[in-house]
Amino acid sequence: MSEPTVIGSWLTLFSSAMESYGVDSKTFLADRGINFERSSDPSQRISIITMGHLWEDAVAITGDSTFGLKAGTFVTPNTLSALGMAMWSACSIREQLQCFVRYLRVMAKASHMELQQEGDCLVSITRLFPGDNGKSLLSEYSQDAICSVMHTLRRQVYRQDFCPQRMELSRSRPEKPEVYEQFFGCPVSYGHPEIRIYIPLQDADATIPGSSPQLARSLERLLNEQAQRVGGDDDLLGQLRQTIAMLLPQGTASLEEVAQQMHVSKRTLYRKLEERGTSFRQLVEDYRREQAFCHMAEEDLTLGDISFLLGFSSSSNFTRAFKRWTGKSPLQYRQERELAEIAKKAGH
Repeated sequence: MSEPTVIGSWLTLFSSAMESYGVDSKTFLADRGINFERSSDPSQRISIITMGHLWEDAVAITGDSTFGLKAGTFVTPNTLSALGMAMWSACSIREQLQCFVRYLRVMAKASHMELQQEGDCLVSITRLFPGDNGKSLLSEYSQDAICSVMHTLRRQVYRQDFCPQRMELSRSRPEKPEVYEQFFGCPVSYGHPEIRIYIPLQDADATIPGSSPQLARSLERLLNEQAQRVGGDDDLLGQLRQTIAMLLPQGTASLEEVAQQMHVSKRTLYRKLEERGTSFRQLVEDYRREQAFCHMAEEDLTLGDISFLLGFSSSSNFTRAFKRWTGKSPLQYRQERELAEIAKKAGH
């Protein structure tokens, strides 16, 4: 059995936390044989054991036993790559957790998670896989960071004062248990065989402000592609498509930003694309055109939704691009497609 791993972009969260303590994170990692630029690529994987040593060393250097909690507050959509984008777009905490359960292996392969409803709470239950010594493969500080990431995410997208009803952690009792209760805003107990987080149903099923089920489904399509690639060989064009897809909705899919996300220089990326007979501009154009037809087939996606997903600054810009691709406006294309579907059904 191969050694469990975690997604490389997890290092960006770890490094941000180190920098907040005044520690040069890149030097810290280099001293331990890790190249940040290469290893933090979302397509790369890092050994769970290696990551555990990094957490322990970070706690020793900073002198903060709650380092994992603080690290989790630096989470951004890019930290978890496509999984983060899909979770940020979920319409409720329940849907967010369901997405996390389905695609947990994209982030890390060291635990199993499921959801249960108990009374007036939705309970997320995480069982950590044991190593050869019988202890969890995930260090306690890493467990802290994951719980902190999920808690921070809920407060960012749902409600800033959100708190679970209670939490049961598998880690040993920490040096400063009061910090944990203050951080999560609820009673926390320790030494349990699994991690259980109890979320009131009124919070679990409340609609997250500004969410869109159509956008969430579309972003999950990207996540499906990434999940299928975990453990496989990622070619350059495949990595580029993933990175472009992730950055387009953020409006930052420039050559500079994509190169930075892939941890290569602009010149290197330009040269590699030239060797394959294409260009960055052509790749973005092809991806947008291909995805435009997929999105246009989803009738509940508005032109504004599609424009956002494809990184256009406005619906009018998307309309102009669509006319260039097809000679028709998006509205005309949908009307003709609808008439063709009606005729097809009538023919049966």
